[in-house]
Amino acid sequence: MVERLTFDVFDGDGNMIGAVPISPMQYDHLKKGAEIEIRFHTPRMLREILAVRNGVFKVKETGGLFVVDDAEQAKEYLKLQAEIDA
Repeated sequence: MVERLTFDVFDGDGNMIGAVPISPMQYDHLKKGAEIEIRFHTPRMLREILAVRNGVFKVKETGGLFVVDDAEQAKEYLKLQAEIDA
C-alpha cells in the first residue's frame, strides 16, 4: 500500500475545503512549485451502492497553502471519500 500524507486544501479565497491525502512524491512536487492533478471516480465495486461520480482538480502550493483550482470538484472528491469510508 502506498503511504499517504493528509493535508488541508483551500479554495482561491483561502477558505479551507478539507483534508486531502497525497503521496510523499506528490508532496515533494508541490514543495518544488509544481502543480499536481487529482483524479477520482466511484470504485467499480461500489457503483451499485453509491452514485457514479468522477472528476479532476489540481493542487498547487500558494503562499504556504495547498490551493485547488476547482473547489467544487475538491468538495465532490471529499464527499465521495467520506461515503466510501462510511
